[in-house]
Amino acid sequence: MADEIRKLRGELRDAERAEEPDKAITVLAQLCELEPNDLRSRQKLAGYLSRTGQLAEAQSHLQQCANGYAMEGFLNKAIQVVKELVQLNPADEVALRGLQGLYARRHRGRSSAGPIPGFQLPPGGRELWGSDPIEVDFEDVPTAVDGEGEPSFPPTLIPRSASSREKTPSYPDEPDADPGTGSRRTLQPLTGTERDLGELIASASAEARREPADQFGQPGLRDIPLFSRVPDEALDLIAQRAEEKDFEPGETLFHQGDWESNLWLILHGRLEVKRRTTAGHELTLARLGPGAPLGEMSIFNDSPRTASAHALTHLKCYRLRRSDLQEIWQEFPKIRDLLLREYRLRHLRNLVDHAPVMQAIPKAMRRGVAMLFKVREVPAGTLLLDAGGEAGGLFGVLGGRVRVEMRSEAGDYRMIAVMSQGAVFGGEELVIGERLGLRYVTAGRASVLRLPADVYHRLLDEHPSLKAYLERVAIQRRRLAQEIITAQDLFHG
Repeated sequence: MADEIRKLRGELRDAERAEEPDKAITVLAQLCELEPNDLRSRQKLAGYLSRTGQLAEAQSHLQQCANGYAMEGFLNKAIQVVKELVQLNPADEVALRGLQGLYARRHRGRSSAGPIPGFQLPPGGRELWGSDPIEVDFEDVPTAVDGEGEPSFPPTLIPRSASSREKTPSYPDEPDADPGTGSRRTLQPLTGTERDLGELIASASAEARREPADQFGQPGLRDIPLFSRVPDEALDLIAQRAEEKDFEPGETLFHQGDWESNLWLILHGRLEVKRRTTAGHELTLARLGPGAPLGEMSIFNDSPRTASAHALTHLKCYRLRRSDLQEIWQEFPKIRDLLLREYRLRHLRNLVDHAPVMQAIPKAMRRGVAMLFKVREVPAGTLLLDAGGEAGGLFGVLGGRVRVEMRSEAGDYRMIAVMSQGAVFGGEELVIGERLGLRYVTAGRASVLRLPADVYHRLLDEHPSLKAYLERVAIQRRRLAQEIITAQDLFHG
């Protein structure tokens, strides 16, 4: 049999050099029959099957590969294979649950795993590979929206008026002109750890939530799910720094557009979070009750409030300022981790439910597509994409703000817009055949998404509505950018 396997591998190399996928499929199928536990050949076979449109067969082989890797303890390889399944069908709930289960297991530091629920077993079955199923103990990410509504994120390109700029606080870490010298700060390169968004979802959902014991009473800090597992010393410090505030029905905690960086913790009563769209409509994002945190986005982003919060009943809250929280988590880093979890989950819900780019994808597939993004936390003044640089996929803004800049005829870069949550950029060459000559820089701290190039290509091929949306955005962005630069030249000229 060894001679036959060597012969088949030679034939496979010849088929790959000659770019003959049908022959490669035939040879790989024979190799998998002779060596049923050769997962690398099986995964390669699945790749050829998917490229030739034989998706059901590809899915079957990928499930077997994922199960094999998982049960051997190679969780990273299993995760990559399941991501291939999600790329084939972002609406595949079985694959999505399997992916989150694998992430959750890896997050707990366990290298071994049993079969993935709902997946086909690899050749040899349980007798060869083991019998303990992989644990899937993650939470589904619930929607934060009551009912359906139109996309509520701002347009992807928003010229800012002088009056709005005057209201914007000048953060010391923004890449603006230095007030002392008038020179522009040096932009930082894009660095830092880029993580799978799916892994962040799983790790953020690992700690089960619980409701306060008495929904109608006033919970203490220990009864707030966010702080249910932190040390008593940390709770004492939070209680010392927290300011208790009361609101009557109809009163406002904060308005959309406000620059205030406070975390609110609801002790008693209920409130409603609403966002006004650029078309003037009000969209209800959430209704929150005792124990819920609110406002954690402003703790991690240097950006104005994207929604307003109004009391529905008599409301009693704790208010914690960002400066106080930063001092607290210097001593208790877990507080920051818990808040960052809430921040990411809330942004993820908004991304899936409201980002305009997601509206161009079938609803059943949006959560799966979100799982394919990568995310990183980026400091202010970071050059995300240069005017002539390769995008390496499609970028998006999960949280914070990104400045859009264009070079004028005089050779200087000018800020022409600010993008916020849900906006996308880069990858225009695939939809309109050219680059826009824009560069993108973080304005304050931000969470930046990236859809890898291979996934981006596949989604464009499989979802014409997505390609049409991105084409409209690119054409509009090119037109507006040139109009703004021309108007600035005329004004200053």
